[in-house]
Amino acid sequence: MAKDKSSKQSLDTIISRNNNDKSAIWVTDFSQDSVIDFYDSFTEMEKDTEIQVIPVFISSYGGEVYALTAMRDLIKSSHKPVATIAVGMAMSAAASLLASGTKGCRFASPDAHIMIHQVSGMAPGKTADVVESAAVISALNRLLLQNLAKDSGNSLKKIEKAITSKNNADWTLTAEDAKSWGIVDHIGIPRLLKESSPMILIQTKPFAQKKSSTPKGHKKP
Repeated sequence: MAKDKSSKQSLDTIISRNNNDKSAIWVTDFSQDSVIDFYDSFTEMEKDTEIQVIPVFISSYGGEVYALTAMRDLIKSSHKPVATIAVGMAMSAAASLLASGTKGCRFASPDAHIMIHQVSGMAPGKTADVVESAAVISALNRLLLQNLAKDSGNSLKKIEKAITSKNNADWTLTAEDAKSWGIVDHIGIPRLLKESSPMILIQTKPFAQKKSSTPKGHKKP
């Protein structure tokens, strides 16, 4: 029997298909181009009276810090709740965007990996240029950590301590870890329903574990 060709589709192909779906926004990259696409899609969904919650699906290794801050500012200034959903991975800038969603509307798929680290950059040139670049990177790093602390409900000191405990290396969290740190609120992938107006975002319910039953006439040990 021939294998199902659909099983061979790459994640990029699936994401590309979903990018054409106006019922959700997908963030896979953080760049000047992605900011423009994000703005266009986001503002369209803000104007759509059928949409009560704006869903932003995130599956990204990260990217440019300024692209992140632009997207985050747009989310924070929206008059509608914004659901952020990490699917597979939310690393670097993507982790910060994940945390910026509306409280109660932040999700991570069960096997998603969330990674946080400090801002990095290279500054070739004169000594003065290198010093100035280092100051800018330090300020950006502090801004990102402050925003993460605010969005997760932790103190900046606690976030900084967690990073330094990793010797300033990458700090990788599971979905459960991210929930315990307040970066997400739920573990699971919500679904979009558009069968009736207005469109809403719902969370899929976890499978309930069946209670063990004891046959009649038998006592529990």
